[in-house]
Amino acid sequence: MLLSVCLLLSFFSLSGGFKSGIVGGKEAKPHSRPYMASLQYRRQHTCGLIELPRNKENIPAHSECSIAGWGMKKPRGRASNVLQDVSLKLQFPFECKNKWKDYFNSEKMICSVSDGKRAFCQGDSGSPLLCDSELKGMAAYTYLNDCTSKKYPEVSIKISAFLPWIKKEIM
Repeated sequence: MLLSVCLLLSFFSLSGGFKSGIVGGKEAKPHSRPYMASLQYRRQHTCGLIELPRNKENIPAHSECSIAGWGMKKPRGRASNVLQDVSLKLQFPFECKNKWKDYFNSEKMICSVSDGKRAFCQGDSGSPLLCDSELKGMAAYTYLNDCTSKKYPEVSIKISAFLPWIKKEIM
């Protein structure tokens, strides 16, 4: 089961074609995110664990959400050795569609934007996006080499869009 979840996370993190990580966040308090674990191989983070959402719903634009991961703490930096978390504001799907064109699907993806200081970045793909303390998405991709870009919104996978497939395949 654990291998299936890691393979699933790997699939979703590669689906956008870009890696991601946390920028401008803070070190997460120990045990504050009990659903996350760092599975490591040769002292490198390779997979995190998450609990799936229970239902399919849209999250309104301008919702305040958070994401946590072990990705880079600054563009072109090094991956963090401690879990970092950061708050993000969701955007209207059309804002991602306007910038990412065919690389954004509003039925299967969630749009958020960096304030220029905080973002997810390289090395953080697959990290959980939480809104109102509930899992809604997983970091997918952001602008390559400048994850704090205000011009290009960040994209997460909308997990609820894949629930039927996930349940069929791994549950």
